Amino acid sequence: MEHPANFQHHDPELTRGVMRWIRKQGIFLMLLFGVLFLSSGRLDWGMGWFYFVLCTAFVIAQALILIPRNPALIAERSQRQEGTKSWDTVIASFAILWLPMGAWILAGLDERFSWSPEISLAVRTGACAAWVMGNALLLWGMAWKRHPGAYSSGWKPLPL
Repeated sequence: MEHPANFQHHDPELTRGVMRWIRKQGIFLMLLFGVLFLSSGRLDWGMGWFYFVLCTAFVIAQALILIPRNPALIAERSQRQEGTKSWDTVIASFAILWLPMGAWILAGLDERFSWSPEISLAVRTGACAAWVMGNALLLWGMAWKRHPGAYSSGWKPLPL
């Protein structure tokens, strides 16, 4: 059986979907960088860099795990699906783009204008651990999901 990492030999549509996902992840990281550091007004913001590096590491982990294991899932999720209701698109855009961007802008402005008191290292460490565990669980779920979409006929995820 051919390894799923060789997805480009299966279906050109699948390859286009994966490449679309990769482009979107690159745009996400550029947007995150710009919003964080433009709103903070400085490039020497340590926690901004820490968050950016965490997000970048998660995107890289997604690519390294999902492209070989479940390319159909990321290809399918890289585009709007047929039959998607307009209200669902609005809700998804808030959950995926507008609310996180608002939080990033607020964090940058908070850094710039020092609105909040200093947050203890213990609280920051706990928040970071919760973020990492939540994203690891999300990634695990995506890696193991048997995606029933258009790109997945006959494809099965590899065991970890």
